[in-house]
Order: sequence, then C-alpha cells, then structure tokens
Amino acid sequence: MKAFLACLFLIASVSFSQKDSIVVSHESGYYPSPFSLILSCSSGNNIYYSTDGNYPNTRYKDSIRIESTQSIRIRTEGSKTEVTKNYLFTKHSLPVVFLTLSPSDLFDSLTGMYVKGPNAKPDPPYHGANYHKNWERAANIELLGTGFQSEFNQRVGIRIFGQYSAMLPQKSFSIHAKSKYGSKKIKAKVFKELGFKKYKSLIVRNSGSDFCNSHFRDAFMTSLVKDLNIETQAYRSCVVYLNGNYWGIYHLREKLNEHYLAQHYSIDKDSVAILKHRADVQHYGRLNYKSMLRFIERTDFSKNENIDSLAKLMDIDNYLDYNIAQVYFNNIDAGGNIRYWRSRKEGGKWRWMLFDTDFGFGLSSSNGYEENTIQDYFIKSSRKWPYPDWSTLIIRKLLENEGVKQTYLRKVTNYLNWQLSEQTVESRLQQFETSLSNEIPRHYKRWKRSTGIWEKNVKAMKEFGANRPAFLRKYLCDFFQLDSLYRVTIDSIENGSFVLNGIAYSTNWSGVFFSNISYEAMAQPSFGYHFRYWKSDTTNTQPGYTFTLDQDRNITPIFAKNKQSSYSGVVVISEICKKDSVYGNYLELYNNSNEEIDLGGWHIVNENNEHYVIADGVSIKPKGYSVFYTKNPSEMIKGGLFNIKSWSLLKVYSKKEELVEELKLSKKLFDKGEIIEKVNSVIRKGWIVSHVGSPGKRNERQIASENENKYILIGFVVAIVLLFLFVLFFKKKTRPRGATE
Repeated sequence: MKAFLACLFLIASVSFSQKDSIVVSHESGYYPSPFSLILSCSSGNNIYYSTDGNYPNTRYKDSIRIESTQSIRIRTEGSKTEVTKNYLFTKHSLPVVFLTLSPSDLFDSLTGMYVKGPNAKPDPPYHGANYHKNWERAANIELLGTGFQSEFNQRVGIRIFGQYSAMLPQKSFSIHAKSKYGSKKIKAKVFKELGFKKYKSLIVRNSGSDFCNSHFRDAFMTSLVKDLNIETQAYRSCVVYLNGNYWGIYHLREKLNEHYLAQHYSIDKDSVAILKHRADVQHYGRLNYKSMLRFIERTDFSKNENIDSLAKLMDIDNYLDYNIAQVYFNNIDAGGNIRYWRSRKEGGKWRWMLFDTDFGFGLSSSNGYEENTIQDYFIKSSRKWPYPDWSTLIIRKLLENEGVKQTYLRKVTNYLNWQLSEQTVESRLQQFETSLSNEIPRHYKRWKRSTGIWEKNVKAMKEFGANRPAFLRKYLCDFFQLDSLYRVTIDSIENGSFVLNGIAYSTNWSGVFFSNISYEAMAQPSFGYHFRYWKSDTTNTQPGYTFTLDQDRNITPIFAKNKQSSYSGVVVISEICKKDSVYGNYLELYNNSNEEIDLGGWHIVNENNEHYVIADGVSIKPKGYSVFYTKNPSEMIKGGLFNIKSWSLLKVYSKKEELVEELKLSKKLFDKGEIIEKVNSVIRKGWIVSHVGSPGKRNERQIASENENKYILIGFVVAIVLLFLFVLFFKKKTRPRGATE
C-alpha cells in the first residue's frame, strides 16, 4: 500500500512539474536585433503573458515580436508559478538589474508604494507618504552580469528603501528573498570580492542624497575604508530597468541587518541586537546599551582601569576607526545615520557600522575639505544638528584617556598616509569615474539633469581628496597641542618587509607623522635572512624600534642572508622523483652522520618559493633516509606546498632558516627519466637517472655502482696477480743456462 501511494505521489509530482514547465525560445540577455519569441508548455495548457509588468493575462497564440528592451511575465493556465524573461537591446558597460512587478503596486495613486498617496503631509519629508510605509510587494528580479549572462532570476519581495532619499524621483529598493515567493535565498555570488554565494536581502540604491550629483559618493567612501575595523557594505554599480523601462544608474549593496551580521561573523541571526540613531531598535532590543551610555557619561576615563572596564562593553578599536572615517569624510549627517550592534551572547561588545555617508566628501560645500570636524566631534555642542552632543559623547569621553589619544593619533597617521592618502583617493576616484563615465550621459538625461553637474561634483571630490589630509592634520595638531609634522621615508627594501604602526611596507614610500607621538616599527626578514640594522641608525640591531620625531627621518631596515647550516654536507638530497603515479613528486634526504637528526621545522623550498614544512617530531636515523611526498605527506608534513619540475631549484633549510643544501635541476639531468639518484663511488659521482627508484633505502644506482666497483677491483687484483705471474715466468724463461743461485 505504501509503495502504491508513493507511486501515485510520484506521478502527481511529475504531472505537476510538467504542467508548470514553460519553454522559451530565447533566454534573458542582450540581443542586437529584433526576434520572435516562441513559447511552449509541455502540458499543453494555455499560456498567458504580459509585457508591461502586469499579471500575465494575454493569451499566447503565436510568437511574440520583441523589438525593444522588454520584460515578459509568463504563466500557464491554472498555475501559480511564473517565468520572467528580460530582453535587452541597449549595450551597457555596467551589469543590468531588471525589476518586474505590477505597475499599480508602484504607481497607483492610492496604493502605489512609489507615490506620495493620499495621506502625505504637505511639507518634506512628507510623513505619511506611501513610500515611507515600508510596504512590500511581490516582484521579479534578474541580474545580467558579465557578458549579459543571467546571474540570478527569481521572485522576491520589494520595498522602497530610504528616508529623505525616498522623496527623490529615482528611489532605492530593498530586495527580500522569502520562501513564500519561491526561494528563501538569492543564490548568487553577487559581490565577487566577498565570496558569499547566498544572500537573504540586498539594496538597489540610488546613491541617496548624492542622487544626480556624483552619484557614487557613498559607495566610493565605504570602499576607501573597507579594510578598517568597521562594518561596511560591499557595492556593485549597475543599471536598472523597471518593467522594461530604463531607470538609471544604481548601486547594488549589502543590507545592514541581522542577515548581514550572520553572514560576515558566522553567528545566528537571532543572536544579535541592532540599534540605530539614538538607541532606536532595529533588531531584537537595546540590551545594555543605555546603561553603558550612563556609565560613559558619569565615568572619569583618564584612569586606565575605567577604560579597561569600558573595553568589556564596547569594541573601542572599532569605534575609533568609525569616528576617524566620519571625521575625514566630513559627513555632516553622521549625527543621525548611526548603526551599531552587539552579540547577545555573554561577552558581546557593541560595534559600529558605517552607514549612509552621502553627505560627505564635499556634497554640501565645495570647500568641505576645510571643515574642522575635529572640533565638531571633540567639543561638546548645544547644536541639535548635525553634531548633537549625544552623538559625540562617546568619542569625547574616550579622549579623556592619554593612551586612547595616542592610539587615535597613530591610527589617523596610518590612514592619512595609506587608505586615505591623496594618492589612494585619487586612484580610487579615477576607477569610479572610468567605470561610470559611459553610463552617466544616459542617466542624467533620464532624470533631466545636466552632465555638467556630475563633472562639477567629481572635480569637487578630487579637490577634497587632494586637500583634506593637510587640513585634518592641522586641526589635530591644534586640538592635541602637537608641535609639528615630520616626514618619514622608507627606501626600497630587499629581502624583508617593514611594519610601521601595523602596516607592512616593502618598497619606496614616505609619509607625514606627528611629533610628540611614539611610533612602533618592526623589521621582518624574508625566509633565510635576518635583520642587521636600521639604515638611519647602524648601531641599532634590534628589529623592534619605538621612536618619536623631532626631525625628518629615514627608517629603512637592512637585512642579510643567514649563514650556511652546520648540517651542510651532513644531510644531503639523495633521490628525486619529479613524477610518480602513486605518490606524485618526492624528495629523499640522507643522514651521512652517526647521530640521529631532528628535522622538525625544516623547510624544503622550490623555485616558486613554495614551502614544504616538515612536521615537529620527524627525525632521520644515523646513515638513514627520510622521504617527503607531494600526495601522501602523512604525519611528516606540517604545512605548505611542494612541487618538483625538471627545471626546479630546490633548497633545504634547517629550523634556523640556514641553508643546508641547494640543487638546480635540469632536463639534461633527468635525461628523459622521471627519477634521479645520487651516486658516490670510486668510479661514479653525481646524479644518475633511475627507472625504478628506491625511496627510503639505499639507492639502487649506488648499489649498482658499488657492485661495479667490486668487479673492477676484483678484475684489477686478478690483473695484478696475472701480471706478477707473467713477470715471474718471464724471468725464469730468460735466465742463462748453467747459471747458479
């Protein structure tokens, strides 16, 4: 009976899948010329379609002529599922997002979520407007990426996203994958640099307050500080079509919510609390946030023990990075757009997310780079906006502590010399300008704006990037009463790298530093080398270097090659295989001494600087052998790579990183073979091709050579004996007759 029911269920499932199986003659993508779209259904049911985003109610009879960019919704009679295909007739230099949904869900005067609606207040931001109500409507989204190939295509929930920016003619959307629409995740690698393959929600953003200005400020600014200790949103610029109508340039962004945190921190989405603005709850609750604020407000943080207590409640390093970013950007909306979160688990700390920086980088003023945001953030103000005292409380209190001041200034020094330097900002701006320039004229024409506005804004951003560091350094010197600024120079570094304030350098570089601040430098030698001294101070042989500045200084580390190992000539390479069907490459070492030798921590290095690290506890017996394989390392490998080619340069290093042996291979050395063995005998010395190999034991060619030696020696002895007998016989033969002894 169970088998019969299972069979019926299988038949019903197949019938249902066939009923919903729609075949289209053309997949979504770019088409250079018109074509006829042919639809079919395996069940033979009637097919319905629409070309304007509405529910498919037009019965399909013959082919559909597609002559311009079009979104087609398709369904079969009696089916609740749909297929949406998108056909593009305009080539774009950016990925293309198609959003398809019923026009009335967007533009109906009463129920459309894109319009003000009947209940909007008369003045901006039009509270009560439909676009402020967080309504969600069913829609289809498809992303055409590189080569206009579909990266994902599915039904989702869609909402209008943003507050004040929702008033703009080009509005942002939030996208939500839910099982009721089909799939509960968007299964695509949307942001290549992140590597995530699934997303619960996304933002299709209009650039917020920067709409039709530079139209990329927020994405640009967050890209500058993505390597700082703060949460930022990845971006991917794109073009959007709404129901087949061109809707301009947008930016795909991650959505800062519990799903974002679950993805980035590998924690459960329900184990986090997220707050915004002045402790407004976005997800779960406030936890201990308000009590932490009371502690901050009432505590003297000049005492280190109080800073230590606060460090158990909030991630101070994260907050300093967050503040530095806002200070540098001169984001005059930073007092309102605040997001912070913490894990609900014991020991969780509050962390801050960088969010909505559109008002920064000179949007509100062409000379915004001159704004003294150090004073705005660090001095209590009676202003309600943009820097109300509640929004600057934490940084003001933290800077009561001398150690935090020093850390803050070292961080600013780092970032102004690297991530936020004039050169980095100019280069990143050029990338954005290049990627968007081909699409800008069409976008500005769509929204009835002049491209001159874009050019003016890009120019203002370039001026901001070129001038901001100098002004910010001046304001920091004034506020912290620092004497002066000095330049640190690093020459080209060979055989090592240089870490200054936590950032590694390995080439010519110079940067600006504050006086009165201690800085930490660390010389890191490359493998097989050691630190000798600092170029500016040849008597200083310590790789760790703490200094303050009272003049310009060159701080370049000098490295030298390590000495030859005492094991050189004792442990030798005795056999090499560059290809083996079972074990892959292997290398054999031989211990020529009468003592056991510990090989733990030794390195075998090839020409690509790939390191095969021998595991701790591995040793080689007196007059014994150890073999190291590529494919079957067992417990003998600690880590790393190992690959041998006929042209490889192989080096063996001891645990002290001292060279034990070096061997340059060649095709001539292998002479059409795969294995070579080292021979050391009276007759033969060096490497000989072997077709058998003898890993882990005496080399076959060595044994054969020694046997040759024996035969030759025996032959030599026999020859000597024969020669002696011959000489003796000859003497007797030639003795005169009658001679006596």
